Amino acid sequence: MMSQLSLGLMTGFSLGLLAAPLSAQGVLNACPEVNVLSFHLASDQAPPVVAGPATIQVLPIHPLGFQNRVGNERTIVITGPLLGSMDSPDVKTEIVCTEKGLTVSATISRMSNYPEATLGNTLKGTYPWRPRFTISIEFRQPTIILQTSWIMRMTNGDSVTTARTPPYPEQKYPITVTKTIRAAPGQKQ
Repeated sequence: MMSQLSLGLMTGFSLGLLAAPLSAQGVLNACPEVNVLSFHLASDQAPPVVAGPATIQVLPIHPLGFQNRVGNERTIVITGPLLGSMDSPDVKTEIVCTEKGLTVSATISRMSNYPEATLGNTLKGTYPWRPRFTISIEFRQPTIILQTSWIMRMTNGDSVTTARTPPYPEQKYPITVTKTIRAAPGQKQ
């Protein structure tokens, strides 16, 4: 059985954070292998934004100050592809439970009038940016698999298979990153 949570969140062009509300039990999404306790979306925009692949990073401790309820929480930072002013800060996300963990899908919208957007990016001095999700999870099993998929669509609805944020190289879409995540040593499941 699959449990699904869709979130339409806006990143904005600042480092502001948005949080999805938690249930009364403090769980945003309950899956057989893992509970999602929080989900925050932000953007990295202050120069210099580092170009590189989309990533999944597991933090050693919970930096957001939530109460560690049973000693098996971890924080995960998912960083997306390099984007520009031609890309909408409204990133639609979907979290889906899988047999072995979670899948996070993020859909980015790019302006259909791309050449004008590129010119605007240069003239207005808008810096490239990268979407970033911070997820707090609670393990229900010793190991989970987290997969993220970055999908790009034009504002007219067309799928994008390759995209470029000047002056950086072209990227192929969808971009998929998969990581096996283990509970910290000594944590109870």
